[in-house]
Amino acid sequence: MMQVMPNFVAMRAGARPEGWMLYGNRLWVQSPRKVMVHPTPDDSIPLGFIADMTTNVVHGRLVCVSIRVTSEQDGEVTSDGLRRIPIANWVEQAARKLGIVRELEQQPDGTFTPVEFRMPDPHFADDGMTDEALESISRIYAFCMATGQKPTGVLERQFGMPRPTASRWISIARKRGILSDAHEFVRDAEDLISRDKFIRYSVPLEEFNRGR
Repeated sequence: MMQVMPNFVAMRAGARPEGWMLYGNRLWVQSPRKVMVHPTPDDSIPLGFIADMTTNVVHGRLVCVSIRVTSEQDGEVTSDGLRRIPIANWVEQAARKLGIVRELEQQPDGTFTPVEFRMPDPHFADDGMTDEALESISRIYAFCMATGQKPTGVLERQFGMPRPTASRWISIARKRGILSDAHEFVRDAEDLISRDKFIRYSVPLEEFNRGR
């Protein structure tokens, strides 16, 4: 049964691009970012308050670094309600569905364009451990790690790759220099992500009704 969840709003950050380039410039995370979580009447887990969540990157992964809750309709914020907040799930959904974590495509002029991440072809591993297949598995690994998912679990569920095989391929991709665990915070990224490209491709102000 599909779980109904609250509405999400990704709040725009400042006009100047600032954030993290993750996993050897594979991913871009504008941070910190604010995410407003609004309850809906048919939530499967009704909380009764609006949450103002701030996300940032810690050790290559998007996490919640602060959260502020406000009760609705003169209600009460209780300790039981706070314990039921699915913070990890909210962060993962915000990262994926609001596009807070984006893949980077390098352009001929040396700048990067943030784009929506899309999974590789389901048959990317059919020809064995080619450089192209290791590149695909590196993309999957980086995005999963940044969004709080387990790469080997995703590879098993979505691509039918056994977890021991996935772990071995990830290790080999790292040894061959295809997968990097390097992360860099860029305070003023306009030289790398031009202002026009940043405004065009950064996370828009948008709402999501989760689970629908």
